[in-house]
Amino acid sequence: MTIAPDVLEIVPAERVTLPELARIMLYLGVAGYGGGPAIIAYLKQMLVGRKQWMSEAEYLTGVSLSQILPGANALGVVIFVGLRLAGPLGALLAAVCFLLPAMLLMIGLSALYFAYGRLPIVQVLFSGLGAVVVALLLNALLVMGRSAIKSWRAAARSSRPITRSHSSNGATSTTRPIRWQRFNKV
Repeated sequence: MTIAPDVLEIVPAERVTLPELARIMLYLGVAGYGGGPAIIAYLKQMLVGRKQWMSEAEYLTGVSLSQILPGANALGVVIFVGLRLAGPLGALLAAVCFLLPAMLLMIGLSALYFAYGRLPIVQVLFSGLGAVVVALLLNALLVMGRSAIKSWRAAARSSRPITRSHSSNGATSTTRPIRWQRFNKV
């Protein structure tokens, strides 16, 4: 895969104001529940779909770059988006606005859990959050899968099981089964 040179320029593609960027990232920090993949998919829906601030190829480049780096992938994508849309200050602002609501929410929920965690209603509420997380992750899989996988049939073919073959001299090798029909067709 080659990356177009203009995708990685530091110069923002479309200047977005810092208050606009802060509002979007604060909202994402509050509403983005479900872990990295769910947040990355939701951010794509918002920036590529609704706001049209970035192209899909540019956004997927940011996702790819964030997966190379150590740390949280969602935060890497947020920093990439902030840098691309509003420059270095936008990257810093996007990271802070994205992390602040989650940090405050975790501090508040932790305090409530330690104070009231033994109550049955609190235990039921916290166990119900697991089902919400699974649903959000499945949604993220579908949203990102539609972008990255152009043909589900080709993706299924590439994930065939690996088999072992035995030669006449007793050696074994691990290979994928070959479907000769596709090579014979012109």
